[in-house]
Amino acid sequence: MTIDNDSSLILTSFIKLSPGGANKLYLTCSALFASISLVAFFNIFKSITSKNQLLLTEKYIQAPKTPTSNKIVIVDFENINNYTETSVKGNRFLNIYHDGGTLRIQASSLPKKGDFKHVKSHILSRISF
Repeated sequence: MTIDNDSSLILTSFIKLSPGGANKLYLTCSALFASISLVAFFNIFKSITSKNQLLLTEKYIQAPKTPTSNKIVIVDFENINNYTETSVKGNRFLNIYHDGGTLRIQASSLPKKGDFKHVKSHILSRISF
């Protein structure tokens, strides 16, 4: 425990901390890691309890801006300018460029593996450049 610390801390030959300075460093690092853990827990909880859904119709696609976002984006198929498919470390993304920006659909955010192929084919069958 840092309260009982009576030793100094030498990080390099230039950085030497007294016992009080070492205690402050330990407490600061602990607080930093605790806050990072809380933010990570909140984001995991938010993504698990998210009720966001991807909706495909004949005229538009409705999806969250990002997998954990509460902002819903509606993109008419006629407003799609381009698309690309990318893969990062085995995770596939469908980037849809439209008049209002970019919508990215992530394969890992869909319920089943085959859903990404179905979503992509549905969108591509309704757009023309």
